[in-house]
Amino acid sequence: MWKTYKLTCSITKNIYYGSTKLGLEERKRQHQQASESECKYFIEPSIELMDVFTTERQMKNGKRQLIKDNQCINLLNNL
Repeated sequence: MWKTYKLTCSITKNIYYGSTKLGLEERKRQHQQASESECKYFIEPSIELMDVFTTERQMKNGKRQLIKDNQCINLLNNL
């Protein structure tokens, strides 16, 4: 199952939308440890499940819509 999620910085309130097949807490740790993550410097981020999909195509469409419809730091050209 594919999941879309929202990662929110506790200080700036910046939002990043992502997707994963992993557990959400594990995915959050990966963001914090990655050297080139868009949200690497989020301070005490919270993670929230947005939706669950059965196919990668559905997930990509859902994630694209989240990014288009909401203010976030994601770059649309990375989808």
